[in-house]
Amino acid sequence: MIEEIKKGSIWRKWDLHIHTPNTHLNNKYNCSYKEIAEKIIEEEIEVIGVTNYFIVEENEITELKKYLPNETLVLANFEFRTNDKNKIGEYINSHVLFNLDKVSISQILESLSRIPLNNIADDNTQYCTIENIKKYGADNITISFDDLRKQLERDFSIWNDFLMVGVNNGYGGFHPDNKPRNIQLAKKMDKCSNLIFGRASDRNFFLNLEGPRKDFFKLPKPVFVCSDAHSLNTIGSEFTWVKADKTFEGLRQTIFEPQERTRIQENNPKYDYEKPYFSLINFKEDEQIFKDDSDLIFCESTKTLPLNPNLVTIIGGRGEGKSMLSEYISSSFYGKTGNKIGEFNKTEKIEVEYSKTILNDDEKILFPLGENEHSVDFIYISQGDLKSKVESQDKKSLLADSISKLAKLEKSEFDNDLNKLILSSIKELQELEQFLKINENKIDYLKKEEKKTNEFISNITTEENKEKLEQYSSNLEKIKNNTSKSTELKSLTIYLNDIVTSINEKINEVNEEVNLIPLLSEEQNIFKNQLEAINNWLNKIFKEISDLTDKNNKIKESFNEVYKGDLSTLLKDVDKFQTVLLNIREKISKVTQKNKRFENLKKLIFISKEDKESLINKIKSQYSLQKTKLEQDWNNFTDFEKNDDLNDAQKEIMENLLQDLSVEVVIEFNESSFYEKIYHCINGAVWRVKNNLKAQKEYFEINDIDSFYDFLENKFLEVCESNNGLDTERLTKLFFDSNEQKDYINVYPILKYDGKDLNKISVGQKGTVYLKLKLATEAFSKPIIFDQPEDDLDNEFIMNNLINLFKELKKYRQVIIVTHNANLVINADAEQVIVATNDKGKLKYLSGSLENELINKKICQILEGGELAFEKRRRKYKIQ
Repeated sequence: MIEEIKKGSIWRKWDLHIHTPNTHLNNKYNCSYKEIAEKIIEEEIEVIGVTNYFIVEENEITELKKYLPNETLVLANFEFRTNDKNKIGEYINSHVLFNLDKVSISQILESLSRIPLNNIADDNTQYCTIENIKKYGADNITISFDDLRKQLERDFSIWNDFLMVGVNNGYGGFHPDNKPRNIQLAKKMDKCSNLIFGRASDRNFFLNLEGPRKDFFKLPKPVFVCSDAHSLNTIGSEFTWVKADKTFEGLRQTIFEPQERTRIQENNPKYDYEKPYFSLINFKEDEQIFKDDSDLIFCESTKTLPLNPNLVTIIGGRGEGKSMLSEYISSSFYGKTGNKIGEFNKTEKIEVEYSKTILNDDEKILFPLGENEHSVDFIYISQGDLKSKVESQDKKSLLADSISKLAKLEKSEFDNDLNKLILSSIKELQELEQFLKINENKIDYLKKEEKKTNEFISNITTEENKEKLEQYSSNLEKIKNNTSKSTELKSLTIYLNDIVTSINEKINEVNEEVNLIPLLSEEQNIFKNQLEAINNWLNKIFKEISDLTDKNNKIKESFNEVYKGDLSTLLKDVDKFQTVLLNIREKISKVTQKNKRFENLKKLIFISKEDKESLINKIKSQYSLQKTKLEQDWNNFTDFEKNDDLNDAQKEIMENLLQDLSVEVVIEFNESSFYEKIYHCINGAVWRVKNNLKAQKEYFEINDIDSFYDFLENKFLEVCESNNGLDTERLTKLFFDSNEQKDYINVYPILKYDGKDLNKISVGQKGTVYLKLKLATEAFSKPIIFDQPEDDLDNEFIMNNLINLFKELKKYRQVIIVTHNANLVINADAEQVIVATNDKGKLKYLSGSLENELINKKICQILEGGELAFEKRRRKYKIQ
């Protein structure tokens, strides 16, 4: 029982309309109170309303309680027949449920004894007492509903001591027909009732989910289906599931939350939503929290802390240990970190139990909190975590990345094959450009060379020129022969003269000083005839050489315009000249192809046609495709209507989460990053203004994505050709390599809240956006632990959205909130409230439901605005 109380509000069977063997009408019991109690226990009914007409006697309560467990709550249900009649002429029934912890049966009977009875023949006024009920018969009398209500309000406190219950259907039901009087009476009974006894079909009407009631009454009311048992067999035949403590205060919670606190169905609503959840915390021994601080411990006196699978709130004053518990536990699991300063001490003295499913109590895992981290999938948002993600402008890209991950916006990568094609094409284009710039590789030059060579070959291969060249060669041969002969003759002349000289030298030796033998004189030269003959021959040769040379000079002059080389080999070298001509023509073909390739590459890279997209356009298209992909991903993410796995209620939650959010995908050009890279492409020796950013911007004229594309299409080649102190290889890579472009071109989503960019909203609103998106990604699965959301979120969102959001989400996932915001605890209707206290360094935890009296007081004491939040809720329901 204590563990149940700690766990907070849980689902239980309630039957507030059970008669006893002492019932004044229609008694079909043929059994004892003990048997009735045993039947109640067998049917697992934990709250009952002991009912009788007009008067419930003390012994009906005490006799039944004698055989029921102490934990069973017994309320007194007084059933009255009033003077007013319904559409079929039956007297309208009205019930009053009394809180026997506040008022006694004797006090109730005393108050009722002041109410006159109607429909009796006695001349004297008779009052509502047990004696008169038995004397006149419960089926014969009525009372005034107004008298009843006024008398009870005089003697007791409605809400604290009793609640009024209207009956919509069945005997004495006020459900009207179309007659105005009956409609007005039904409105009166509805207005004056705190809750309704009825059928399952009445539930949506009184919850204002269908029918015209919402046009008259804004506040919904709970409908209780009860057995109205008058016999043993009918006990347990009908009942209502109530998620509340077994107290009168628990009953009152159904008035605040009629839709969520009550269910009319056969099976326990606990099993309506499959979900994993943290189910238990065990404090086996005192555990020192930090390794370097022995003054702060988790106290073992808390012992076992069972956790509710729905909304759990942890509250406490500053320094009381509310955040410490959530962070200590969360940090024991992979990937969950917080902001606490200091290293946690974990020696397995604390255990956490995790239930894999709410449908099977056997599927549980007990994790001792030690040095090793465990693997459980849940969301943990530490204190200030949202704010740290969104508050800095420097983190804009990080926030965009986080948003992309949450919404599953997968940015497509630049096509690697296209990137290779672009780079290879640009490289080839530049190489061709360099090749074609060389004069010897220009078509005009080659054409001239071709013409000249062709004409030359044509000239030397005519019959006339051929004869000249043959004559020239013959003349050369003759000149050569004559020259050779003249050399022989000159040598002979020298030889003969040397002989004469030698004879004279011999004569001189013989003569000594007497000179008897005469020397040979020139006239006496024995070789005179020979020498004259030689000289004549030489003269003839010289003349012939001169004539031949003159002839050849004339032939040379005739070839001067086409050839200035050695004419003697010209005819022999015609084949060589033919090869030269062939090479020229082959080069013309090659250069023509290169020119054509150059032009085609320019078109491929820079010029788009209707049927063919340029590579520059493909670059644009790649970024446009990335943009479109992100937009499509967002549309898919937000198109929850097509998700067949979601029911209507879940789709409504998704709509609530996403209705204010939109995404604008931008292609951002980072000008500063771009020019930082341009800096490294500039030759400082040429660019004396290398560090002058203004000069660079004026030169390149690129400041956004459009001017970047324009530069690629219309100016890039011109800039590279200018050779204006730029490293063209680096520049090409900078402009065309997608890996380089990543540094200054970024495609990312800008999430907008209510049409506004995140940089134009408050930090609290940014936190709100991030949370909505985070919840939308996994709204219906794993548990979430959220440490003080009010610190990171917009207060208007908390009041207008988050409270209702948590009320819906807790059905599908366990939500654990550490908070100092009373509205999150009270208006979100937390099933469990854990109160943290710091008793001289010993952290202790008290737990219970919102309706638990002790917890209720703690909320008012600890949370700012706690008492006011409770009061506002009471005023909303016009409860004093």
